[in-house]
Amino acid sequence: GAPLGRTTTRIIRKYNRESPLGNLITDIMRARTNADVAVTNAGGLRADLPEGVIDRGNILDAFPFLNDTVTIELAGADLRGVMEHAVSLRAGMGQVSGLRATYDLKRPVGSRLVTLEVGGRPVEDGKIYRVATNSFLGEGGDGYLSFKQGREIARGKLLSELLCDHVSAVKTIEPPAMGRLVPA
Repeated sequence: GAPLGRTTTRIIRKYNRESPLGNLITDIMRARTNADVAVTNAGGLRADLPEGVIDRGNILDAFPFLNDTVTIELAGADLRGVMEHAVSLRAGMGQVSGLRATYDLKRPVGSRLVTLEVGGRPVEDGKIYRVATNSFLGEGGDGYLSFKQGREIARGKLLSELLCDHVSAVKTIEPPAMGRLVPA
């Protein structure tokens, strides 16, 4: 296919920890929806983006599912529930933007989240956060049942389309900074 842009290095996915590809797509989701936080599932990342020229085919290899971006208003307590599930590893590690979490995999599932901050501040249970995710997770897929406690306020493009738009606009893609999901 026609080149959309290029990467400076291979942008890899990881199933059981934070990854550059997960950070890239969630950063784009968060920016495009004007959300506080974005979350997607590791299982939705199906291929790495190769180093060098990137075309639509590379992006569809990485994001083959027809998952729209959805924006959900979610109470802090439910966001905590989402992140507990994200670090349970029951469906791989959730991939995130806009938050910093520390976790301890030696603790039992359901109590692995040690700290959770959005915008550098501890999450408040009663506060409402705007969370971008994909339509599969928004409907409680992969065990992300806490999303069903929220209220969907917007629906946007497919994740693959968001990434195509982004690569076309910026031309050169670098892997985003790591350090969002940190073992305690």
